[in-house]
Amino acid sequence: MGKKCVSANEALDRAVQQQRKAYEDESIIAVDGLIGRSSKFKLDLKRAKTKKQKKEAQINYDFHKKLHDMLVDFLLETGEIGMATGTIIDPHIKIRSFYNMLNDKFQFPITPETIMAMRRPKSVYNYVKKIIDLNASKKGISDFEKAWMPPSLVAAKADRFGLVDKVVRSTLRLTDNTRQAYAEYQAELEAVRTGVTNNILSHIRSGAATVNNASMDGLHGFTDRENKKITIVGEDANTYTVIYHDDADRDRVKLSKNDVNADTDLVRRALSEKYRDELLNDLEHGQVRYVIPKGIPVNKSAKQKWLKSDNGKKVMNKIERLKYYGEENLKSPDIRSISHKGVTFYYVMVKQGEESTGESYHAYVTKIEKPGAKPRSTVKTGYDARLFQEAMKEGFYKSEVHSSFGPILSKRNNFIKGSYDKRWRGFRRMSRQPNSSIMNQVAEVRADPQITYNTLWDELLTYRNVNKKMAMDMGKRITGEEKTMSSLLRSLKKSMLTQGSLSKEVVEKFLLALTNMAGAESRVSIQKDGTIHSLNATFTTKGENYGPVKFHRRQMDFFVDKAIAEMKERRLQMSAEMTQAEKKSLDEDIKELEEYAMELAGLNDNSSESDINKLIFLQKAVHTKHRKLMSDHRLRRKDDRVHNDYMSQTYRTLVRNDLVADLVLTVDRMTKLPISPGLLEDEIEYMINRVKVAIGDPNTNAGWGRLRFGNQVVADKINSLKNIAGLPQDWAPEHAEKMFVNLNAVMTMMLLGSRPALGNRTQVINDAITYGFPILFKALEEYKTPYWQGIVNHTGVLNLVSMFQDVMMLGQDIKWTDAGMISHPLLLVATAGFSKNLPTMNMVHWRKLWKLGRENFIKRNTNDKDIQNIYEWIGRRIKKEEIEGKEKEDLEYLASLYWDLLFATEEDQSKNPELVKARIKALSGEVSDSKLKRMVAWKLTKHFEPLKELFTFTEGEKANRSITVVASLLGADAMGSLGTSKKLVKALDFDGKQVMVEDRFLSDAAVNIARNAVYNTQFGMSQVYLGEMFAGAGRTGMQYKAYPLQQTIRDFNTFSNFVRGSSGIGDSIERLLREAGGVLSDGYKVTTGKPQFKYTPGMKGRDHEARAALRDFFTRMVGSIFASMTEILPGLSHAVRLSIGTSQSGMLRSMENPVAGVLMRLIGVAIVSQMDWDDDDEDKTIYDNIARLVLPVIVSVAINWMISNAEAAEEEKLGPDFYEDFNARSLSKR
Repeated sequence: MGKKCVSANEALDRAVQQQRKAYEDESIIAVDGLIGRSSKFKLDLKRAKTKKQKKEAQINYDFHKKLHDMLVDFLLETGEIGMATGTIIDPHIKIRSFYNMLNDKFQFPITPETIMAMRRPKSVYNYVKKIIDLNASKKGISDFEKAWMPPSLVAAKADRFGLVDKVVRSTLRLTDNTRQAYAEYQAELEAVRTGVTNNILSHIRSGAATVNNASMDGLHGFTDRENKKITIVGEDANTYTVIYHDDADRDRVKLSKNDVNADTDLVRRALSEKYRDELLNDLEHGQVRYVIPKGIPVNKSAKQKWLKSDNGKKVMNKIERLKYYGEENLKSPDIRSISHKGVTFYYVMVKQGEESTGESYHAYVTKIEKPGAKPRSTVKTGYDARLFQEAMKEGFYKSEVHSSFGPILSKRNNFIKGSYDKRWRGFRRMSRQPNSSIMNQVAEVRADPQITYNTLWDELLTYRNVNKKMAMDMGKRITGEEKTMSSLLRSLKKSMLTQGSLSKEVVEKFLLALTNMAGAESRVSIQKDGTIHSLNATFTTKGENYGPVKFHRRQMDFFVDKAIAEMKERRLQMSAEMTQAEKKSLDEDIKELEEYAMELAGLNDNSSESDINKLIFLQKAVHTKHRKLMSDHRLRRKDDRVHNDYMSQTYRTLVRNDLVADLVLTVDRMTKLPISPGLLEDEIEYMINRVKVAIGDPNTNAGWGRLRFGNQVVADKINSLKNIAGLPQDWAPEHAEKMFVNLNAVMTMMLLGSRPALGNRTQVINDAITYGFPILFKALEEYKTPYWQGIVNHTGVLNLVSMFQDVMMLGQDIKWTDAGMISHPLLLVATAGFSKNLPTMNMVHWRKLWKLGRENFIKRNTNDKDIQNIYEWIGRRIKKEEIEGKEKEDLEYLASLYWDLLFATEEDQSKNPELVKARIKALSGEVSDSKLKRMVAWKLTKHFEPLKELFTFTEGEKANRSITVVASLLGADAMGSLGTSKKLVKALDFDGKQVMVEDRFLSDAAVNIARNAVYNTQFGMSQVYLGEMFAGAGRTGMQYKAYPLQQTIRDFNTFSNFVRGSSGIGDSIERLLREAGGVLSDGYKVTTGKPQFKYTPGMKGRDHEARAALRDFFTRMVGSIFASMTEILPGLSHAVRLSIGTSQSGMLRSMENPVAGVLMRLIGVAIVSQMDWDDDDEDKTIYDNIARLVLPVIVSVAINWMISNAEAAEEEKLGPDFYEDFNARSLSKR
């Protein structure tokens, strides 16, 4: 027995040693993957010739070896800690954390190739050693770190295992990951949509497609000069043929083109959208079908052959299912009928697949009825198709009836209880068939032969393929999430309560927070019938003709109202015949629907997690029980944004669910590790808060230490003062968040015009500091070429800008009339120095609509003048032709709701006033939000076309990001980080054209390098990249403070990377002087015809960190000094502005290091104040710039406004009673 025990113990020891050896080997592999082996540096030692070269090579070798050994020892120590608790920590996770951390620090990836630069191993060693020491000694996350530090740095410093960093990094890339999840599908759809648009416009220009031969049932959405709604059905040189909507006889009337609110381009666009969007959607869902009547062979052998064909089998299957419907006294949804010359033909449709261009349905007669004759079954006998082909001519047929035929009959011929089989019925041949050229022919006459042209059938096939791929992808994600999340939560609860070191109260707090976030997975679910449910949308993924179905808010409300009314009517009329149990069940259904209606009415973008989860739960229940009433697909949306909206909303939820699952898994693993209670609590709380920020939860931590100003804190404070402030409603975190968002939007409209956009372009200086000016100049020269556009497109770095435009522009073009606030120096003259910003009527109307969302506003009586004025304004807005799409639908619905609320008679009891009010509150919020978004988008995107890239933020941001991608990949290529492959592969440029590019620029490594470079150079400005000082009230208080902080951190990193590679001040000075001389020497050699000396970040024998420090000093620091001097020295500012222009002089401030700029100004003011300085020579700009960095923007703007007006009053530019009048007006409004 003893020998057996000894043998077992020895075996166990051997197994443990093998595990440790395997872990050690894996750790070495991980470290080698990050920085390579030190043996590579011995080659540099052998190649070194001079004493200086040998010294530098020896320094590199020594510190690389120390770095390699330190990393391996740290990983082994970490692994031992994990093994002691039975947890295996993958060393690659922490190495990946180091990789990301070093990438942030150096602004390019540290790899076995890039680390070989002079002094870089020493710099990396000193920085990594500092982080490792912090990892080993950290006891918690300080308030300062939470408030100010970038989340990625906080995670790297606090977490020795790399687990926290993994979650935080996922939050930073949530938007990218969301967009990339469906980017492939969206790119396919956008490409084919562009091709179809090009093709249709070419056919219109050639005359192959006109309003007369292509408008089908007419072009809707137009009005005449009296704003009466019309449909255009024809045209000639001077007139349109129209049908008035209010004409019951639908007579055709000719109107002069001058009497129609439309120009040629608008009509062409409507014709294009008629096919590209509406007809495509009808074909996709089977509402429109191309039907070919077919016969069944009479000849016996031919008939037998047909019966064995796919069509024959499908027809027989439909006939065999008749008996199952008959047993339930149901009509078969497969059998349709048509009559001709007194003969009725009963037929079935068989779709001829969805895998090729040009879909069609074969129609086969199953029974023929003639007056006075016995009905004849035709399947067994066959029939001559000629008479049937007279009755049903080949062509496009459309249905206007979407009705239910009872429960669904499964493939196994069992009826699915509680289901509803809804089909398109009553197909009628379209009197005006779709244009054959648009459907089938690629235009021969093309404006640009290189641009893609597609037929409508091409578009449908693309949509079919995308729908199938999307359905498979979503199905896998949803199924996996539903199983994973529930098991993870159970495991986590067990771990935290039995193995963790946290108190019970802390555990319960974290479990509640995680459970609430995990509940978001119920936002997307899949049912047995293949229907995917998400917010206000369904996507049936089985059978034919499937695709996403979305409804406008008005239609969703209509479905609910109709269902409630019919159920109440049934309860009233059939009460005497119903049992108590039936009454109770019906009452419960009514209550459930009414609750669903109220939840739906109050839904908006700021709704809480619990509200949305409850709505989805109710939506699934309602859809299951009342599908017959709740899914009239005739009323579905058919606009061009259906797929984009659906993909964006659904994949945002799915990717967010992945993040939440990763969070739960990480907390579970950390709970089992021997982490000190204080640090563990801080890390878990920090991760939860970062995930909440990423998924858009308004109730996040905000503040610094005891100073707390999160949205919940602000809402609580307002609620405590609501009686004093006269607020009738309780505020929630989302209300506070929306208030700060609106304040920021107003500041954006006031401040971010053309001059700041021009200054924003100086951000590319960061690329020069990192990679050198030669690479920046090459990037500036080439970033617009199709070659690099294809690469930039592939990286997805423009996704965030595109998403901004999608959200802010609402799928429409921004017009000059969308301005909310205009700025111009001449306005100072026009307003007597009052302001250079002037709000437009759009701003006035937005403010009214924003107030309209307040509960006390909609509760006023019907004689209230403000309400009447807004209602009239809504009506005018609806009639304006530039309002279109969802915004117009929202306005029309808002107007109808107002009518219900304000003008309904007492006899009209069909409307619940509280429900109508809730809908008005939500919808008016949406309308005001959309209006605000368009005003902000106007400020950031609108300018004269040739100058948009210089003078608008969105186009400038696109250019900056593109330049950074090119510069970073050129730099990485020069450093050897992308390999040597030169294989040419296909990519798509910005116009959707195919270009051939070298595959190393499209690799995963290249994409990762490009994305990291963009975020490290152009910076991420959203909440996920910022500390807690920028959340809650800090969103407004710290507006525009993110850039100064991040630019300061970046400049600090540039200098600290250099300093950490030095052995003291003397060594640092020597390195800088040596490289300054090297810059001059290399530059001279290049000018004398030696291009091999042109600088690249991969050059051997160059001290790249020293050169980066020099470039930073001579750009950012010298810029700070010069910009400060222009504001301090009398007359210099005016001279500079006269010589280079006002906008260009403003660019000097944009090139500054923010902190250095303020310090220089303070020093300058202190010096000149001791001199003989006349106040009249003082340039007040210096104080403005200091105030803008130190004070909240909204405060500095207010102070500047008061000072400007005080000075204007002193100079008698304002009336002497201005302030008295202003105060009187202010008091009178209280």
